[in-house]
Amino acid sequence: MSISLPLPPLYLRLSVTDRCNLRCLYCRPDKAEDTLARHPSQLSAEDLLDLVELVNTAVPIYKLRLTGGDPLVRPDLDKFIRKVRKLLPDAEIALTTNGLLLSRQVKALKEAGLDTMNISLDATEFGMFEKISKVNAFDDVLEGILAAKKSGFKSLKLNTVLLRQFNGQSLHELVEFAADLNCELRFIELMPIGVASDYFKSEFLPANEAMELLQPHFGDPIPLGLKGTASRYLFQFRGKKTVVGFITTISEPFCGTCDRLRIDSRGWLFPCLHDYDGLDLLTLCRTAEREQAVRLIQSVHAEKKSPVQEWTSQQMVRIGG
Repeated sequence: MSISLPLPPLYLRLSVTDRCNLRCLYCRPDKAEDTLARHPSQLSAEDLLDLVELVNTAVPIYKLRLTGGDPLVRPDLDKFIRKVRKLLPDAEIALTTNGLLLSRQVKALKEAGLDTMNISLDATEFGMFEKISKVNAFDDVLEGILAAKKSGFKSLKLNTVLLRQFNGQSLHELVEFAADLNCELRFIELMPIGVASDYFKSEFLPANEAMELLQPHFGDPIPLGLKGTASRYLFQFRGKKTVVGFITTISEPFCGTCDRLRIDSRGWLFPCLHDYDGLDLLTLCRTAEREQAVRLIQSVHAEKKSPVQEWTSQQMVRIGG
């Protein structure tokens, strides 16, 4: 096809590792079936930086989100962020983490140039946290959240995957927890990707039903409109105010406005979580086929459209949360 340049800037989600220190039931298989744990993918910082530079050459990156796995298992993450900040001085650099290792790294991440952070938190009750994550580590996550608050990040969000039988009846507790910490909460609909497809039928909880579960506790919230992919609402209770976003990937898809590309932990480029094939961007980098790679990236970005196929069979821990 003929590509009309320049293309609009893009939002790149980069999975820097598929290693993780949690085993959340919707993200990773049981230990006996987890081949990724036995053969993890984690590119060098040089390869990752090369991929980011290549994409930015093809289409300007206005936002880069580092995902995994959990990015904080990389001991060189702050150094990588410092290099990315030099490469993308005007882009927003964001991080999604489970928070377990955050308290000991947050200062270095902030100093390296990290702008914003999303911390995954699916329950505030110890037992339920362990049921979902398979690890008794709530205290570590809380310590990480508090450390991030003290470090002065301009944006700090808590991400919760809606799970009908696990946290469906305690969503109000998560709202109150986020309000106490002055963090914005994001409720994310479960997607049938990888191992999550086994739980989807029993655990999928749509955003509109989650709202109905919250109304007896908080009444009708005030709509704040759409920001990014989140429909945001202002909840008011007991003299407190807190913003809650709902990401309706399944019930109200936002494919028509999506400007994201994803690079998984092996260096493969995907335009969408519905894409099965992807593009082996790393090999193109290593074989010096950079002009071809630039044209392919531009084509992938220009041809983004609403998907018609099923969700990817990749595990979310590899393609990036």
